[in-house]
Amino acid sequence: MISRISFSGIVKPQADNRKPVCFSAQMPCDTFEKTENSLSKTISYAKDKITAVLKQNNIEYGFTISPDGRILEESSGNENSCSTDSRKVEPNSILMHGHPVPLPLSTGDIAILLATEAKTMEAVTVDGKYSRLTKKYPFNAEKSYTELYCELEKQLMVKAMDELGIDYKINKNDLIAMFKEYNGNQSLSDEDAVNEASKYGIDFKNASLEEIKNKVNKLMAFQIFQYPAKYDKIHNSIMENYNLIQKYMDTKEGIQTRHKFIEDIAAQYGLIYETDLFD
Repeated sequence: MISRISFSGIVKPQADNRKPVCFSAQMPCDTFEKTENSLSKTISYAKDKITAVLKQNNIEYGFTISPDGRILEESSGNENSCSTDSRKVEPNSILMHGHPVPLPLSTGDIAILLATEAKTMEAVTVDGKYSRLTKKYPFNAEKSYTELYCELEKQLMVKAMDELGIDYKINKNDLIAMFKEYNGNQSLSDEDAVNEASKYGIDFKNASLEEIKNKVNKLMAFQIFQYPAKYDKIHNSIMENYNLIQKYMDTKEGIQTRHKFIEDIAAQYGLIYETDLFD
C-alpha cells in the first residue's frame, strides 16, 4: 500500500500577512492487486502436478510450456527420465519435470535446453525444491541432443575424476606406446622408440608434450580416425573407472560435484543457474 502523498509548491499570497500557504492535495490510498497471468498459472499447475506424481508414483513427469502459458507437451516417464519432443518446443518455452531423487539437473536435461530454443529447464523435487538453468538470450547450440549429451557427460566425468584423483591426461609414455604401434614394433624398448621417433622429427627428449602429441597424432591420423575411442585416454579412463565414478556421483561429495559442474556450464554457455537444493 502506498501512503498519502502531499504536494507542495502551489503558493497563494494572503492579504493579512503575505506569507505563502502550501496546499496539500488529498489523494485516496492506492493499492496494488496481485494478478496471475496465464503463464504463471500454468507453471503453478505444472509444479503441482509434478510433485503430486512424485508423491504418488515416484516417477518423472514433465511439461513443455509456451511463453504465453499453453501446455505444448505433457509426458509421464519412469524413475530415471521422461521424454521431451523437441519438435514441440517453441522459442522461449519453459521445460519442467520432476526428479524422484533430489539431484541437480542432469547432463541430459542440460543437453535438451541447449539443443532447442527453450528458454528454461527446471527440475523439481517432491518437496518443491528446484534446480534451474535459464538462457540470458535466445539461442541453441546448433548441435544435436546426442552430441551435446556426450560432450556434457564427458565433461562431468572429467570433473569427477579430478575429485577422485584418477589419471586421464596423456603423457610421454602414452605417446611412446602410440609411436611403437605406428612403427609396427611393440617390442622396441622405450629408448629405442625415442631414437627411432627422432627420424620422424619427433623429439621426445626436448620438445613440449603438446608438440610431441601433435606430431604423433599426425602420424597416427588414419588410425585415430578409424578408432577414435581407442586413442582417447579420457574416454578409456572413464570406461575403466565407470563403476567407481558412478558410485562417487551418488555421494554427498558427488552431488556437490554435479552442482559445480552446472556452475561451469552456466558460465560456458551464458546461462543463469538457480537452485535451492543446497540451502
